[in-house]
Amino acid sequence: MPLDRIEIPESALRPKPDFPTLPDKSVVEEVRDWVKSGNPTYTWRGHTHTKPGEGAEVQYVADFQLPKGQEAPCPCCTPVTAKFNTGLIAWFPETHLVRLMGQHCFRRINPEGHQAAYKDLQDRIRREGSIRYLIGNLWKAKEASSALERAKPIARHLDDLQDILGPKLKRTLQIDLWRYMRDGALMVVSGGTDGKQFYTRYSTVTGTQLLDPARTSMAQKVETAQRLLENLDLPDDIEKADDDDRDRVARRFNRAMRVAGNAIAEINECRQFVTPLNVATIRQWGSRLDAPLQVYMRREGLVLHIGQTEDEPRSINLDGCLDLPTPRLPEIVIE
Repeated sequence: MPLDRIEIPESALRPKPDFPTLPDKSVVEEVRDWVKSGNPTYTWRGHTHTKPGEGAEVQYVADFQLPKGQEAPCPCCTPVTAKFNTGLIAWFPETHLVRLMGQHCFRRINPEGHQAAYKDLQDRIRREGSIRYLIGNLWKAKEASSALERAKPIARHLDDLQDILGPKLKRTLQIDLWRYMRDGALMVVSGGTDGKQFYTRYSTVTGTQLLDPARTSMAQKVETAQRLLENLDLPDDIEKADDDDRDRVARRFNRAMRVAGNAIAEINECRQFVTPLNVATIRQWGSRLDAPLQVYMRREGLVLHIGQTEDEPRSINLDGCLDLPTPRLPEIVIE
């Protein structure tokens, strides 16, 4: 089925050598706003709707997206029929012209020139993205490090509790909390047949990740993030920094915030295990005759009592930092 022919106005075919230098961001914004409003690419004031010459030099300024379902004709290959939805603002330095065309349509005219221009565009996009990311976020490194310093005592105490409520409790009192709570479900025996027992869920508890013997140290994660937040030195004018230095700092800062975010999330999760409500739920479950684990737990202030029965509980001192709010990391803006 033939495609509908588009009548291209004479004004679009007339050369417009109005761009002696690489168009700036204002031109990019103008083009994007123009097509976003539903206007045809070939009616934009700066577009020259003619085919570039063989071997023409080109630089790609930026990409643009037409509204969903719309397509535009390409001056390189399909000048009077719709073809592309995502296009490029292409600048031709020898003729001072700008053409709005398909992403890869110029490749047939000048394969080497297209490849070089496309790579330059991708490098420029990455560079500008790195600059925006660092300008918007790097100044938050000190705030993040301060929050991690306040979180460190909580992380260390939770690491201690992992050992106390895990291997030590199992060794001294034969109470294996992780075995019966690993998925957060507190089960009770509901029946059995042929020597097999069936279980139903009694309740749920949170923070059981605290008990996971495979969990690595939260304090070490906090300290790793703090180390990564050190030595993030760049010139005050980030745009003037060396590309390699800027990329190195951006990667290091991004990794630091990712490690820090994971550590803070883990702290928030694990500390839930020793909240009064969670402890009370475990105590009620552990006192049932149909519970697979007989355990007594009670929290009184900063003391956690735990044993197989209420008669001979072991007392564990909790650090007051557990009742303090978890420090919050600064929000990272990604445009």
